[in-house]
Amino acid sequence: PHATSLGHPLCGGLAERGFLVLCADPPSAPRSFRTGGYDAQALTIGAAIARARAEPGVRSVWLAGHGEGGALAAFYQNVAKNGPAACQGPEKAAPCDASRLAGLPPAAGLV
Repeated sequence: PHATSLGHPLCGGLAERGFLVLCADPPSAPRSFRTGGYDAQALTIGAAIARARAEPGVRSVWLAGHGEGGALAAFYQNVAKNGPAACQGPEKAAPCDASRLAGLPPAAGLV
């Protein structure tokens, strides 16, 4: 069974306070660094950020995550702000696929 985060209090709590919120579960892709899942997830996050920015009245897009989603949000923002070199190098346990992650739009920040 697939665990869901759609009912997490962060989603409803921010919406109740007037924020436009997009809460999403990841697509059914491997989520582990070891299987390249974060690379695939980053592409989905980048597309969601670009789509959100296209909405009238959206001034900034922030990422929030809990559990592994928090690690994924931090990974995404690091690569989006610093380029794929942030997840490359011999010291990395599982280097990312730099050819897929160039040009990701950074979020305004992380929660």
